[in-house]
Amino acid sequence: MTAKEYLEQLPDMRIRINAIRRKIAECKDRASDTSAKLSDQRVSGGCGKIEGNVGEAVDIEAGLKELLKEFEKFELRASREICSMPNSLYSGLLFEKYINGLSWEQVAEAIDKDIDYTRKVLHSKALSEFDTIIPEKTRFCPCITHP
Repeated sequence: MTAKEYLEQLPDMRIRINAIRRKIAECKDRASDTSAKLSDQRVSGGCGKIEGNVGEAVDIEAGLKELLKEFEKFELRASREICSMPNSLYSGLLFEKYINGLSWEQVAEAIDKDIDYTRKVLHSKALSEFDTIIPEKTRFCPCITHP
């Protein structure tokens, strides 16, 4: 796994976590919607849909909690690794991009450099330096499944 693939696991996990949160919200909305319809219609026997949606949300939330724990551990480890880099400019760039999840425009502004130079030149140099610091065998996050 390259240094870039290793670090890109962080934004990938954030996307996955947000998708799971949306799924939980959908389940809760469906349960609320079903409950409101039943109370309006005063129909019996519809509680199964509510329980099903609530149960699904509870199951998904349990998985989300585990994923969040793994994400936090991985984010802390990656933060420490990035902060151990001798070049503070490269460290700052990688930290802003991968730990803080900033856009390239925001990263360039944070390090006070041109956006194209930051994205095309400095990013490659920062990854190369990171590559020399972190052995490839340690670049693995167990919370991400790879095909």
